Amino acid sequence: MKDNYIGVIDSGMGGLTVVNILRKKYPQENILFFGDTANVPYGDKSPEEIKHLSGRIINFLNKYPLQAIIIACNTIDSNAGKYLKEISNIPIYNIIKPTCIKACQLTKNKRIGIMATTAAVKSNAYKKELLNLDNSLHIFQKDCPKLVPLIESGHFDKDDPLIYEAVKNYLDDLLTKNIDTLILGCTHYPLLTAIFEELAANINIVSSSNEAVQYYSKNNKDNHNKQGEELYWVSANSDMFQDNAQKFLQKPIKVKEITIE
Repeated sequence: MKDNYIGVIDSGMGGLTVVNILRKKYPQENILFFGDTANVPYGDKSPEEIKHLSGRIINFLNKYPLQAIIIACNTIDSNAGKYLKEISNIPIYNIIKPTCIKACQLTKNKRIGIMATTAAVKSNAYKKELLNLDNSLHIFQKDCPKLVPLIESGHFDKDDPLIYEAVKNYLDDLLTKNIDTLILGCTHYPLLTAIFEELAANINIVSSSNEAVQYYSKNNKDNHNKQGEELYWVSANSDMFQDNAQKFLQKPIKVKEITIE
């Protein structure tokens, strides 16, 4: 294993949206992705479960030569972000705060919608952070429990009626609130960018995946002396993950299945 990997963690496929952006911005960096596919989705779990599961991931990755870890999961960040920073011996980059900063910069009518997992919405992490930045904002949250399971099972094409209708049903409720800015508060959701761009064509769309990488970029520079490589590790269902990941990334990858305790 080469030194100085950028670690990217998620419950499943969502973190690949962060990996994709990282690779384009830092083509020569080494990236290690870990998806806890044995326990996906995290969105229906309690804060205690999320803290426990994500803590196991950090304790596992603490053994490896990582330069940083990006929490590529809003559910983890909203329920366990502070705890993970406490137990990690590697610098950790969160996802919610930079996403909120971007949304505040974009909104004109101060009406912001958030689509996220049930656990992320229940935590109110986005709402608290947004109001901390600007207490005159009007915040509308929508939990979307169907989206992650559908995406994890390979439903993320624009022409797939199952995922299209699910997104439309969740989004329609937010659009009635006259929002001008929509936060995709789950890193899985940017896999559905084409659907969001069609259904919310006149809305500012803020990708938490993109903002996580931008936040990392402000504090780091590419090391041009290395040839970047990518490692993909999951905790279960490696064959299905590999098939779906290759479909999204549009390139062949090798996925290693690893058991963590």
